[in-house]
Amino acid sequence: MGLTGNPTRITHHRPGGSRPPEAPPGDPPGLSTRTHVPLPAVQFTNAMTTPLPTTAATPTTPTSTPTTPDTSRDRRAFVAPLVATLLTLPTAAVALFFAGISPMACDSCGTAASDRFDASYEVAFTVFGFGLLVVLVLLVAAWALPWQRRYAAARVWCAVAAPATVVLDFAVFHGLVDWP
Repeated sequence: MGLTGNPTRITHHRPGGSRPPEAPPGDPPGLSTRTHVPLPAVQFTNAMTTPLPTTAATPTTPTSTPTTPDTSRDRRAFVAPLVATLLTLPTAAVALFFAGISPMACDSCGTAASDRFDASYEVAFTVFGFGLLVVLVLLVAAWALPWQRRYAAARVWCAVAAPATVVLDFAVFHGLVDWP
């Protein structure tokens, strides 16, 4: 026996397929209204627009205190500038040596090639010199920053940038020169 019917009532199939005379005209044959069971009323709500119950405790957010910068002395503040200086100065000296002897590459060049090389070398060496000044500024900044913990990141960035700038400076010099 299966359950069928409209949503407001549930009826059972009657064996024999006969329809009682009191059945409404819209029901299919074989249904009886005798076993009518009303459905309970259900109220649907939209969870997005329904307010939360007010009896529940609302969580409180902790008040945040403003953070003060860490002004305590950094006992290892000298490490990054020292390592940067030990790497940068020899690297800069080697780069300056090779940039200085670069004109010998065109000793046996012809007049036109020598003129092109000399013109490009003057510009490239000037740019190289300014690049070494940037390296010097980075090293001085790494040493001169106050030795407090709040400046540790800036000190490390200056210390890492100094030797990297030497390598970049020499690469720019090498790219600007019109080699024979």
